[in-house]
Amino acid sequence: MDALALLRLEARKDGDDLSACVRRLISEAHRKKPGKLTVDQLKIPDHLTPQALAVSYPKAILRFMFLLGWLSKKHGGAFAMVEHYTGRGRIYFARNQQIILDAGNSTKPQRIPESDFWVCTNLSNQVKGQIIDGVMAILGYPPQERRTWANAVEGDDSADGDFGRRSTDEDDDDPNDMRI
Repeated sequence: MDALALLRLEARKDGDDLSACVRRLISEAHRKKPGKLTVDQLKIPDHLTPQALAVSYPKAILRFMFLLGWLSKKHGGAFAMVEHYTGRGRIYFARNQQIILDAGNSTKPQRIPESDFWVCTNLSNQVKGQIIDGVMAILGYPPQERRTWANAVEGDDSADGDFGRRSTDEDDDDPNDMRI
């Protein structure tokens, strides 16, 4: 059914003419708040760039989970090697949520999208970036590429490639610069 036919049905249902129906639908669409994006809603594509990741997801946890899902999908069975990646007394990855829960306090494990693995998510953005770097090292990525992806996870959603990282000599004329 085409859009005009759907509008006519909607207009008849409410007794509006087409213009009033379109105004009402637009008004309703503006009043509705978009739902909060959750990890369960993430759909993993076959191709991804660090810039697209940084721009597409507003929160580091979503970028972290999305990238882990993408790596899992891309590397298939080889992704299982991440189970051996741990921190100081912390288990980051497991095939069972309970293993992560039993390994520490406040771990907040979540299932990696489109994967059989769970990951500890109660981590700082910096630690999330370090985990991405470590996972990608296990999977054979070169250091510069690992750092770019880690920055995309940690960063501030910048699409310019540096993901919010400032160099120490970037703006000497800034009066708000608090460097010593």
